[in-house]
Amino acid sequence: MTKTMINKWTDQNKRWTALMVLTQEGDSSAYNELLSSLNRVLSAYFGKRLWDKSYEDDLIQDTLMSVHTSRHTYDPSQPFTAWLFGIAHHKFIDFLRKNKRIVSNETYDETQFERICVNSKNSSIDYRIDLEKALEKLPAKQKEALESFSLQGHSSKESSKIIGIGLSALKVNVHRGYKRLKTILGDEYGNN
Repeated sequence: MTKTMINKWTDQNKRWTALMVLTQEGDSSAYNELLSSLNRVLSAYFGKRLWDKSYEDDLIQDTLMSVHTSRHTYDPSQPFTAWLFGIAHHKFIDFLRKNKRIVSNETYDETQFERICVNSKNSSIDYRIDLEKALEKLPAKQKEALESFSLQGHSSKESSKIIGIGLSALKVNVHRGYKRLKTILGDEYGNN
């Protein structure tokens, strides 16, 4: 960080502190200016942390609501940014817990299993036996997810209830199972 950037950040922190003090004293124009300024910085903060940008506005609003309801707790002798980002951090952690989301770059494609199983080369009895053997090599959670979702034809919601895991966890297990099956069967059956 350059000296200019540090000075700019320090100036911004002082400005927010001054606006918050005025807000605590009841100045509504200072409050509006503060919220507008915080909206931009929170957008950048959450934008770097989210896998799905559609949640960004909700997190910003939740954080701004917390700033509003706890503004009386802010101590002007302390850095405003530490107070603000403490609130933002806790809102983000609450969001992760609420959504029980596994942050991953993995994608979920319901047709992957069909592409592995339904292939002109894969119609033989030997292939079906090999598929069953490959399923046995999978970790239990992946095998159970694939069997319920792909082989028994349950929907993802039904499968998650049957297995007793969350929908996100089911999707991750199905996806990982697909990838593993593709690796196991790929060399012999041309599914690379």
